[in-house]
Amino acid sequence: MRLFPATADANARRLIYARALRAVADGYVGILLPAYLLALGLDAFEVGVLTTATLLGSASLTLFAG
Repeated sequence: MRLFPATADANARRLIYARALRAVADGYVGILLPAYLLALGLDAFEVGVLTTATLLGSASLTLFAG
């Protein structure tokens, strides 16, 4: 089974790998940030608000840049 079509060149592969790495990093931050904020002593509501704002900001910047 091929991961990429035969017409995909090296640049397409690099782009897909970079996007995958960014998605993993974004998911890691989505888990690490709330854990860190809870360790700092914030309550669940504050952590939820900050996490939501972070994810919405990331999504809007991704849409804007795209």
